[in-house]
Amino acid sequence: VNQILTRMIGAEVDLVREGYKVRPPNDGFLNKKIFIDGKKRVIQVPDAERKDYYIKMFEMSIAHNDKDVVDHINSLGYRSKIHSIWSKGKDRVIGHTKGVKLTIKQLQKIRQRTIYAGVNTEKWLTKPIRTKYDGLISIKTFNEANKGKVFIEERENGDIVVHRDYNIHMLKRMKDNPQFPHKAVVLCPICKKPLLGSASKGKSGKGFPAYHCSRGH
Repeated sequence: VNQILTRMIGAEVDLVREGYKVRPPNDGFLNKKIFIDGKKRVIQVPDAERKDYYIKMFEMSIAHNDKDVVDHINSLGYRSKIHSIWSKGKDRVIGHTKGVKLTIKQLQKIRQRTIYAGVNTEKWLTKPIRTKYDGLISIKTFNEANKGKVFIEERENGDIVVHRDYNIHMLKRMKDNPQFPHKAVVLCPICKKPLLGSASKGKSGKGFPAYHCSRGH
């Protein structure tokens, strides 16, 4: 059993790192088997019956408060997915969970799941990656809906970085100041105020860029 589990779990880890799906699908998706170079792989595709609930959650979160979003989604008929309840021996189904309405707390949890933007961050990965399948929404929509609570940054080299409690305007400020990318970002080690950046001119007229504290530290 140990050998079988080692081989199976090891293969699942490799598949996840390649951007494919293992285990049951996330709500709003369905698992679909495809063949790549003659090998079976699993990706997620939108669930026609439930995808609109999740797309609407993100789109409405951009301009509406959480209570309005929850009330609207529930008015569309949303209920949580029904799952089977198995016996203690896992040999038979003894019941099913009851679908419940969306709550504000559950909305906030769903909204922070990067998989809906096609980005996987699970623990088997050394860093976030793009999946081999599209998400239900774009990364831009995901970032606007989360308002910095979770922020997906796409870097020029193709890397994906996921930030928590992020100042969205800070990224633009860093890009607009290529000479001082950390201006107003890094803090002074003494007074903890944001460092400034400027270039003082020497006798040759050449500028010497440097960071400094507004309090003279």
